[in-house]
Amino acid sequence: MYLKLIFLMFIMTVHGHSQEETPDEIKLKHPEGCLQAYNFADYLYKEKWQELASFINFPLQREFPLSQVTKEQYLKNPKLFFDRGIIEKPINIKKVGSKGCMIAQGLIWFNVDQQEGKLKRINYLSQAAKNEIEIKNQPYLKDLPSKWQDAKIALTCSTTKSTYNVFKKNKSREYILVKKVKDKVTDVVPEGQMRVEGSLGVKYYRFTQDKTTLTLSESMSRGGYTIEAKKGEQVLYVPCS
Repeated sequence: MYLKLIFLMFIMTVHGHSQEETPDEIKLKHPEGCLQAYNFADYLYKEKWQELASFINFPLQREFPLSQVTKEQYLKNPKLFFDRGIIEKPINIKKVGSKGCMIAQGLIWFNVDQQEGKLKRINYLSQAAKNEIEIKNQPYLKDLPSKWQDAKIALTCSTTKSTYNVFKKNKSREYILVKKVKDKVTDVVPEGQMRVEGSLGVKYYRFTQDKTTLTLSESMSRGGYTIEAKKGEQVLYVPCS
């Protein structure tokens, strides 16, 4: 009886080991075309912040405080982009059609390519980035009405003639647009609206002034932003970087 029990335990052990998956088998479970996203997530868990640069498609579009990030800027302070906060919860990977490979419910997006996939978008804000925003936010507050002194800048971009700054009021969904020409405020447009479209989380900021509707949105193909100015049937598109 004792020998029979040992034999059964041996069989169960061998069977259990035969069911274990190799790392390559685990990778195959991830959506087709998302292998590089898997490798990136592995580096995240290991906190290899510097090495993550090899997975990123530079220049990387970001919101304030840096809009077009170069590899050199990333390597100078990678914790402006990633920190332990992003791995506090399990990181799942999902393929969303041709839009890309989604990591952590859309906090990170990769191009779909099994061997050459690159990170194309970050929707995550590290603690260092939040601190940087707080510091860089201060000079902009002087352009706002007094009741907006707790606002935070959500977007800033410039055309050849003007600078557009969008602010979000703290703990609310109120937005205000400040337009400046040669460092002088020319327009302050309150009552803005923000909407998010698509699985990539593209943000649109919309303001209306004198029957003209201004919509500032991220340009996913060209990088930077696009300003759409619409008055009646007339529509003008202006790049803003």
